[in-house]
Amino acid sequence: MPNFKLRKQYASKYRTTPLVDTQKQDQQFRGFEYRTDILAQAYNCWESLFYWREQCRRNDMFVYGNQWGDYTQYFNDELGRWVNIREDKLLLMQGGIPLTNNVLLSIMNTVTGLFIGNQTEPIVIARARDKQEAGEVASATLQMVYSKNKLWDLDREKLKQYLNYGFAGGQGKFAFKDSRKDVLFDDIRYDRFLYDNTMEDPRGNDCKIVGTIVDLSLEDIVKLFSKHDPKRADSIRQIYGNVQNLDRNILYDNSTRQNSDSDLKDFYTPTGAFQNMQRVICVWRKECKERIFVHDYRIADAYKAELTSIQRIETENLRRKSEIAQSVNEELSRSNITPDSPEYQDQFNSLTSEYEKLDLITYDNFFDDFWAYYFLAPSGAVIDSGETPYIENTCPIVFKLDLGSDMKIHPYTSGHIDQQKIINRNLSVQDYVNRVSIKGAVFYDEDALGDDVTIADLFILFL
Repeated sequence: MPNFKLRKQYASKYRTTPLVDTQKQDQQFRGFEYRTDILAQAYNCWESLFYWREQCRRNDMFVYGNQWGDYTQYFNDELGRWVNIREDKLLLMQGGIPLTNNVLLSIMNTVTGLFIGNQTEPIVIARARDKQEAGEVASATLQMVYSKNKLWDLDREKLKQYLNYGFAGGQGKFAFKDSRKDVLFDDIRYDRFLYDNTMEDPRGNDCKIVGTIVDLSLEDIVKLFSKHDPKRADSIRQIYGNVQNLDRNILYDNSTRQNSDSDLKDFYTPTGAFQNMQRVICVWRKECKERIFVHDYRIADAYKAELTSIQRIETENLRRKSEIAQSVNEELSRSNITPDSPEYQDQFNSLTSEYEKLDLITYDNFFDDFWAYYFLAPSGAVIDSGETPYIENTCPIVFKLDLGSDMKIHPYTSGHIDQQKIINRNLSVQDYVNRVSIKGAVFYDEDALGDDVTIADLFILFL
């Protein structure tokens, strides 16, 4: 009988270091990795959306703010050069009044009203008849999630955002809220969103990186990422420069008023109403790593594993080969075929090969593309990271962009701003004409007056 004993030098026969592993990083400081490469990539993605964010702010101004807020140029005689000035100020200098008729907001409210009027309950339809009961359970679960997160209200706001910004996005998670762990859905603002600036597929299938910018208090960051470890909590405080959480009422100055500009304008530092908080950059990135795809025929299971599992698999295969050899020997003995028989070796090899096809574990090397998450401090320190915990290897950040054929975002509002400006200008011009035009004027030739008629008599006559 062949000998399948495992040798001591067996482990050195198999390579355990992946040829490609984009997730691995050796830089360490205070127990944390530093991934400045990921931070730089996230910054480049966010910065590439600068003109889109400026366009979104302009759309906000026209829908909800000052529709005469665009800047134009006029020639200043005193300075002897062209200067920039807001359109409303220029109109006031010329004696006009900047009137508006907000058609954009009316259109948006009409579309939103139609959406609310056609709103229905979310349901799950099972394609197979025997799965209808499971579909009803899933429908009830989905409706509970909608009710818990008030997603009907969020859907309405998301529709407005999509019309105004050409973007709608959010992030699902399973976390604690109000002392309960539940399915939650967080909204993502347009100015806190970043995505792959090399994406060319409007469906997003080639998206390699996506993320959000979050501002939290230092206590909240320690609570979320310390993992109940005092040393880790101290390290996080050191990473953020021992910044103590200021009282929430201290910085309630002009920067926190409702009319202030609270848009995010800096990637690394919180500003405006969020200046008393600390920044966390959440990045989800497609990583690549060499792994093995394992198929265990005995238990009918298929899964992916690390290269370090090869030794365990081969050890198990040797054990199974030994069992197969013993079983084949017993089978041949019952058939009165002994090892001394001339046909023994052929029979043994044939049966062993047949059983091994059905009983051994096989594996193939492949390069696995998977989503990984990184929570980064502005210094590049990774305060938390890991591979996606979701079974389907998905990213929890979902988004929809109104992309044109040039793969640039084109919001609905942007295409109607010029029409809105024409309406406002015509309205202001009409108002100016009405104010300066002469109404009810009567022209009378003084030579035509009689001897007994005076100008005063004409006033009495025509008034």
